Amino acid sequence: MAQSRRNAWAGMGLMFNLLSLPYHFLLGLVIGLVAPVAAIAAVVTGVRLLTGRMPFLSQNRDAEGEPYLTLNLVPPEEVGGRLAEQKQAIGDDLGRIRAEIRAILEEAQSAEEEA
Repeated sequence: MAQSRRNAWAGMGLMFNLLSLPYHFLLGLVIGLVAPVAAIAAVVTGVRLLTGRMPFLSQNRDAEGEPYLTLNLVPPEEVGGRLAEQKQAIGDDLGRIRAEIRAILEEAQSAEEEA
């Protein structure tokens, strides 16, 4: 009887280990996604508390047209305007990419219909 109890507990241990794998994977995935965002938020908050200004990344172009990022400290009142500018620029870029994808898909569909 003692041998059957040991086998039962060994089976339960194996079952627990197998079922804990997806749990630990999902836990690691969530922490891996949340931790970098929390770290960035902490840095932004610390800079805001120390300087009274908000750090803001903006994309600029040099004389040769190469893009580069700059980190500016701007007053909190200007952040909304700058964010709206960035949102507009990103929206324009996404619209251009969507148009290119549609053109490629239409070209592929027309080539498929011809074949």
